Amino acid sequence: MAEVYLNGKFVGYVDNLKQFTEHLKEERRKGTFPANMNYSYNEESNEIHIETSKGRTLRPLIVIKDGQPLLNEKHLKQLEKNEISWSDLAEQGVIEYLDAAEEENCLVSFSEKDLTPQHTHLEISPPTVKNYLKRLEDFYLSFRIHPYTRNIKRSLLKASKCYLYDWTRVKDEGKRFENFIAVELKTLVSFWSDATGDPYHLWYVRDKEKRETDFLITKDDTPWLLVETKHSDSLIEKHHFETQKMLKGIPLVQVTRKEGVCSLQSKNAYRISASRLLS
Repeated sequence: MAEVYLNGKFVGYVDNLKQFTEHLKEERRKGTFPANMNYSYNEESNEIHIETSKGRTLRPLIVIKDGQPLLNEKHLKQLEKNEISWSDLAEQGVIEYLDAAEEENCLVSFSEKDLTPQHTHLEISPPTVKNYLKRLEDFYLSFRIHPYTRNIKRSLLKASKCYLYDWTRVKDEGKRFENFIAVELKTLVSFWSDATGDPYHLWYVRDKEKRETDFLITKDDTPWLLVETKHSDSLIEKHHFETQKMLKGIPLVQVTRKEGVCSLQSKNAYRISASRLLS
């Protein structure tokens, strides 16, 4: 018979320890109990501690059943279409938020390839995230743009940026416009490469001050065009000119959603409407 404590207070006893903890786990995954509820069993003291208090550090983990992650391609497609959210995955029991105490009673794998029937959870680690992003790319739901670092002083080696092919799914207006331009530029780069035989590639630039220029197009591995996106028209910021200078003064274009914009701000630096640029 084990003692049960709720947020540090004794509340009673349980006879069937395994059945009780399984019940807690299943009801949390069904959404009956809150997602931030955690439980742990101390074998030495024969105590079960249930915690729902605030201030605990929780981290998300993918639930494993019979050696397979519950997060699958169907969920990824639903996420991409905004049919479900991250919180929905927690309510469905696909992911769980565990504290340090509960994690002591779990077996967590750091990579999907190492999963066994004994594992209870999968780490949401960079390799795991990268694997799921790869799946999105395989289904032509998203694509990535890598950072360009050649000839850029104080450049920051950073992870790729991920964009959706269906840019209409992005809720934020500014990010949606950037995603739209990313799709259009990727299409143009592919067309130019196929039509001319010259290798065009799409990148982005970010320095150690976290100042970013949204896109850089290279031709024959040489910087060719810088593109910055702005939802509304405004003056081109100074750091973009610094990047332009480092890249030997290649053309710099700031593209805006606003109609009727077409101006030369300084030498080889332009502000232009998206409709005009892409027409």
